[in-house]
Amino acid sequence: MKTIWMKKAQKYLDRSPKSLQKKVEAALSEIEKVFPNVLACQNVEKLQGEPNSFRCRVGAYRIVFMIDGEILYIALIGPRGDVYKS
Repeated sequence: MKTIWMKKAQKYLDRSPKSLQKKVEAALSEIEKVFPNVLACQNVEKLQGEPNSFRCRVGAYRIVFMIDGEILYIALIGPRGDVYKS
């Protein structure tokens, strides 16, 4: 499995407080542990209307990611109200 960060997600994470960065890293490590079956994670749900797209809830923030074969694309990270508008 390979993880690829989209530019927008990486930029948001780099500018975030250290506490949020640690929470995001913990959530992503949990996703990577059960990678083929990401829905086994408690805070992960499939996004409607988008094939192979999921979101992970991290408090008031969301991580939007996609799966393509053995590749995990981290697309967006942001507050729950704004992340779906992009």
